[in-house]
Amino acid sequence: MKVLLRKALTVSLFSVTAVAAAQEIDRAAIEERIDEIVERLELSDEQIEQISPILQDSMERQRAILESYGVDPANRGEGGQRPGMRKARAMRKEMSEVREDSRGAMAEFLSDEQMDELQLIQEERRDALREKIRGR
Repeated sequence: MKVLLRKALTVSLFSVTAVAAAQEIDRAAIEERIDEIVERLELSDEQIEQISPILQDSMERQRAILESYGVDPANRGEGGQRPGMRKARAMRKEMSEVREDSRGAMAEFLSDEQMDELQLIQEERRDALREKIRGR
């Protein structure tokens, strides 16, 4: 059942992000992210169903923010133009708001331990994105 729900979550994330296909975002990387969240948070089938729409919305909003600042998520910061300091601060603020919104929505369905792990995952992703944007 969990495998089926993971597949459904993957399919729904791809349908939401038809843009992702157009931008040639690596399917395996997205599936890996989903698997990581499911495994690290030890989500139940019910939790997977409950947070799927929240994750979809969060991914869409973050992608839109990155694109609005000229960061191409498909190229993962490789060879693209980096935002200046002011833009980077504004982008960071907007991304933080999206993460907070998502965390608040998921808090309804996740335990305190799962929320702590989710925050750790988000911090790891934020740090990785920061490094990509810096071009390192």
